[in-house]
Amino acid sequence: MIFELLRKPGPQDMKSSTDAFTYFEYGMTAVGWLPPSRGRKLYLMFRGLVIIWCIVYLPFGMIMGCVKDIKDYKPGEFLTLLETVLNDAGCSLKILALYLYLPKYEKTKNLLERLDEFFNLFFFADFWIGLLCVVYIFGLMSQTFPFCYVCDLIINDCDRLALALFHSNWTGSSRRYKSTLIQFIHNAQQPITFTAGSIFPICMQTNIKVAKLAFSVVTFIKQMNIVEKSMKN
Repeated sequence: MIFELLRKPGPQDMKSSTDAFTYFEYGMTAVGWLPPSRGRKLYLMFRGLVIIWCIVYLPFGMIMGCVKDIKDYKPGEFLTLLETVLNDAGCSLKILALYLYLPKYEKTKNLLERLDEFFNLFFFADFWIGLLCVVYIFGLMSQTFPFCYVCDLIINDCDRLALALFHSNWTGSSRRYKSTLIQFIHNAQQPITFTAGSIFPICMQTNIKVAKLAFSVVTFIKQMNIVEKSMKN
């Protein structure tokens, strides 16, 4: 089956790392880069035709046509054609460079086959699970930390507001201003709190509690082996 590798493999049908290049090799065979096991002579003729057409004839023909009719082009048309010529030349150089490095591609596949023998899938699974836990905790902290920190700054500023008003230049003010100032200082001395849904106070202490809760949840899941049990099921 041509598209068999697109299906999700089962526990008893795990694929190797080199299987990821299967459809890429199909594409390279279609464009004349990778010869098949049978019919190599006919394929070499097809490869030569593709190389001559894409790497030699196409950029050379575009350049010669541009030079031949350069007097008939308007400035806008000439710039558009020049961009096309440069793209064709760059594409030819990329194809040539890729074709020259095909032997290293085979060495890379052999190296991947050796790596499959040395590394265990469960090692990478544990690594990605640990990384997922770190990302989860970091995301949780990034959501709560800015709000809790700003609320703490506002609370501290409100606590210092009464002291700042007392040390202001109020001695030479009117009686009405003094009475208003006394009332304002009295109200400013009352502690201010920010709550989430009138349940949780928004402060750095709450942020630390949330971080501890996140670590506790991760530790509980790890101790109960919930992830491994779900993977077995």
